[in-house]
Amino acid sequence: MIQLSSIIRYEVERSGISRTKLASAVGISRTSLFHILRGTALPKRATLDRILEQLRLGAEVSAEINHAYESDRLNTVKSNRKEVRAARDLFRASLHGLLKPSFSCRVDPGGVPDFRVTIGDDEFPVFAEMKIVDHYRVLGRTQVVRSDDDGLGSARWKAWVCVSVFEPIYDKYQQDFEPFNVKIVTPDSLITEFSEMKKEAPVQSSQHVLDNILCIT
Repeated sequence: MIQLSSIIRYEVERSGISRTKLASAVGISRTSLFHILRGTALPKRATLDRILEQLRLGAEVSAEINHAYESDRLNTVKSNRKEVRAARDLFRASLHGLLKPSFSCRVDPGGVPDFRVTIGDDEFPVFAEMKIVDHYRVLGRTQVVRSDDDGLGSARWKAWVCVSVFEPIYDKYQQDFEPFNVKIVTPDSLITEFSEMKKEAPVQSSQHVLDNILCIT
C-alpha cells in the first residue's frame, strides 16, 4: 500500500489542509487517516472517494490514485487470489479465441509470452495481462522475451500488452513502454492493428514457402 499512501500523502501536504480537518470532512478518525497516509491501512472505496473529493484533484491525478488503489487492493493478503487468477485465465482464453480465427496464433509452451502471432515472416509476442498492476514488472518480462528472441538490437521486434480496458494511467505507462517497442492495447485495438499489418505483409512470404517446397522436391 506504499504506492497509494505516498501519492495521497503528497497531495494532502500540497493542498495545505490540516489532517484533522480532512479526517473530519471525510468522516473518519484522525487515527484512521494516519494509517491510510502511512500505508498501514487500505481505505474503503467510499472513503477514498471522499478524500479525493476534499482534495479537489484533477482528473489525471485522481486516475493515478484510483489505479494505485486497485493495484494495492489486488496485492493485499485479503484479496481473493483465486478469483483474480480465474479472471485473468478467462481473459487469456477470450483473447486467444479472438485471435485464432484470423491469425496464425500459438500458445507459448512456457506461458511467457501468452501467445505468439505470426504475420508475414515475423512472429510477435502478445502478453494477455488483463490489467497492469506493476508496469515496470510487465516491461521487464517483455524485455526478457525480447532477449530470448535475440531481438534486443532489432527495431523489427515488437510486443503487445493486452488489457481489458484502457485506463487513463496507461497513457503514462505507454511513455515508458514505447522506447522498448512495447504497446498497450485492448483486444479490439489489437485485432485492428494485426489486421492492418496482415494487409501490409509482403507477398513474398508465401512465395518463400513455395520455393522451399520446390527445392525439397
